[in-house]
Amino acid sequence: FQAEDGIRDVERSRGLGDVYKRQVDLSIFTWFYPTSFGFYNVIFSKQSSSGWDFALMMKNISGAYKLTFESGADLDNHTADLFVNRWYYLGFTLDGPNGDLKLYVRGFSNPSPTTHSNEGRGTFDASDPFYVGEERSFAAGAPGHMSQLQIYDRVLTSTEVEQNYDADKARYGY
Repeated sequence: FQAEDGIRDVERSRGLGDVYKRQVDLSIFTWFYPTSFGFYNVIFSKQSSSGWDFALMMKNISGAYKLTFESGADLDNHTADLFVNRWYYLGFTLDGPNGDLKLYVRGFSNPSPTTHSNEGRGTFDASDPFYVGEERSFAAGAPGHMSQLQIYDRVLTSTEVEQNYDADKARYGY
């Protein structure tokens, strides 16, 4: 991905390790502007020894790109179609490793999250890295621009997600 400064960036962090070790709640959001679509288009990924523990990506599902959360054989998609060359406020909340997952996409008329029950997503192993903008084992990064990455060690409410979106939406043309 490219940060707003136009420089291609990939971030790797072990700084989220305590979040995974304690198996607490997690919310990750960003503004993202896809410039093209490849096969996986990974925005965030958490590595594991066998590939990814989980990944948030824009994936082609039956001919349309959807915000997708993938972990092992578990695949959850938001209902909204995504298009290139427009800003989206997107992300997820995860109620611990065994709780509900909510996928959010703002930048279209329906602000509702899609909710998925969790069948035990991810190992939440603190020793494995977390990537922003790429998934290293497949070089499956999302082409585009990212702005205002937000990471919380709790589940944001729908109201809080909406407040974060409303606070900056004018900057992104909404």
